[in-house]
Amino acid sequence: MNIIECKNLTKEYLSGENTVVALNDVSLEFEKGEFCAITGPSGSGKSTAAKLMLRTHIRNGCQIVIIDPEDEFRELTRTYGGDTVDIGKGGEFGLINPLEIVIDADEEEIKQGLGYTVLTRTLQFLKAFMKYYDPSIQEDVLTMFSEVVQDTYKRFGIDFNSDFSKYTSQDYPTFSDVYATIKGRLMSMTEQTQERDIMERLELKIRPITKELKFYFDGHTTIKPTSKFIVVEAVDPSSDTMKVVAEVFQLFIVPAIAIVCSTISYVLQEPSLSPQPVIV
Repeated sequence: MNIIECKNLTKEYLSGENTVVALNDVSLEFEKGEFCAITGPSGSGKSTAAKLMLRTHIRNGCQIVIIDPEDEFRELTRTYGGDTVDIGKGGEFGLINPLEIVIDADEEEIKQGLGYTVLTRTLQFLKAFMKYYDPSIQEDVLTMFSEVVQDTYKRFGIDFNSDFSKYTSQDYPTFSDVYATIKGRLMSMTEQTQERDIMERLELKIRPITKELKFYFDGHTTIKPTSKFIVVEAVDPSSDTMKVVAEVFQLFIVPAIAIVCSTISYVLQEPSLSPQPVIV
């Protein structure tokens, strides 16, 4: 089943006395759940094709998330009353709590137990998030991280039997709460055991998220899932920290936004960059 289908897209415009062909008889098809990528050199028509598709889907009531690395969609965002997420600033300018549980299950999974399915998937997501954030993290630390996250959820009354449809963004813990769980467990460990060693290594991994990366990943979600059009403004990854923020945001946080909002997500970029998914 195609969720996006465009046939014979053509776009021309005048540049002085010359006619520029931006698109020439382009047809595109994206199936539901498919991961694709739109790539090409500057001026090849990526943005033109996306804008034509975006306008149609916005008018039809679809919700859309787009990563805009070259600030090409600012005017379109204003025109359609969209929201902008500035990942270079974070905080009130756009923050997604990675620990907020997203309900993403089909009918069969719901019948088997929504709480178990959703929480299990969230724990897997968080482990993948940590592994990408810090590729050097070891498996024993990841396992401990999963246990600590589950303990933190329990402190907030969240377990495998919870009805997540009744929770709001403010009901979920943040990485500061995870860090508090770690510090509490370390204080209770009076002897230098293998478990304490693992916990100390985990503390070193989580601490930066609650300090220098606090405004990007540590806090409650500020993006409204009712937004029709969300544009994520990418940043120039001139520093290693901002490169990690940008990549983690694109690979993990934006798909989470797309799931929360039941959106179509577009990512446009140059072919020299690693292609990111178009979530449909």
